[in-house]
Amino acid sequence: MKRRRLLLDALTLVSLSLFPKWLVTRAATRPRKAADLNVDRLFSDLAGAKRLGRRYLRAYPATTLDSLHRQLIGPMLENLDLKDTESVRQYLAVRREMDFAAGLVVVVDGWVLADTEAQLSALAALT
Repeated sequence: MKRRRLLLDALTLVSLSLFPKWLVTRAATRPRKAADLNVDRLFSDLAGAKRLGRRYLRAYPATTLDSLHRQLIGPMLENLDLKDTESVRQYLAVRREMDFAAGLVVVVDGWVLADTEAQLSALAALT
């Protein structure tokens, strides 16, 4: 395991412990399913996100829908109510900042993106 990934995971745990208590309580009150996540509602410019996602998938062809679910949705299933779009957005914003802090970035068509935002765009392109 890379040190960066270990650092990112540790920072994720710390940041999630700082989330408002109601967020965790609300998430714990119902069963979680990956199908609850509506990726389309996470973007203000869905068409642009899908274009970026397609470019990411061309640049990183080994990326699969399964790997995106494992890396993005898996951690969210443990901590969030995926139907609560605002909570998911807050979580992803924290993950994006942590990616940049840990140096977990990708370059797509000259744009430097956090792994999380690039992968989320790829997920949007695939769904």
